[in-house]
Amino acid sequence: TSYDSLIRLADSTIRQAQTLPAVEAENAQLRALLGLGAALQWGFVPAEAVPGRAMGDAHTVVLSVGSRQGITALSPVIAASGVVGLIAAVEETTSLAIVWPHPDLRVSATSRAGVGFGIVTARPEDGSDAFLLELRGVPFRDSLAVGTEIVSSGVGGVFPRGIPIGRVVGEVVQGSAWSRTYLVQPAVRPADLSA
Repeated sequence: TSYDSLIRLADSTIRQAQTLPAVEAENAQLRALLGLGAALQWGFVPAEAVPGRAMGDAHTVVLSVGSRQGITALSPVIAASGVVGLIAAVEETTSLAIVWPHPDLRVSATSRAGVGFGIVTARPEDGSDAFLLELRGVPFRDSLAVGTEIVSSGVGGVFPRGIPIGRVVGEVVQGSAWSRTYLVQPAVRPADLSA
């Protein structure tokens, strides 16, 4: 009997040890979300991404909050690691957000240092570059190095200033002498969304 109780204790300890990394990961995610709210200094409503996609569109996500919680169309959707998307439609208890790489999602952006203002939008190509973004309309005089962090500029009043969008991974070669276009790796992958 004491052997059986030792086995039960060992099994219980093993079970707890196996769940500990998941709990620690969830705690880290929740701390990041709380830190994001303080950094934004804007009101925000926590939400969960409902599993599955909205019917007919691979670039949307259903959120677990709606008009009852104060959500309105065109509200920004932000995760702890950066910009996710924009609210497109609102129901009483749920809402539909368009996310990267939806062709209608655009965010006014700049580098963290405030150089290279432009508009970030989805890359209009299929293939390996399909989930990259483009920072378009950057004045030609402003050169951005690979690895430069791109954040929301706050222009337009939808997205607060300073929310990460992604990092520059290269420049798109084009014939324009007036502006530059950069490829940006998004900070948030919509497929990885949970809260």
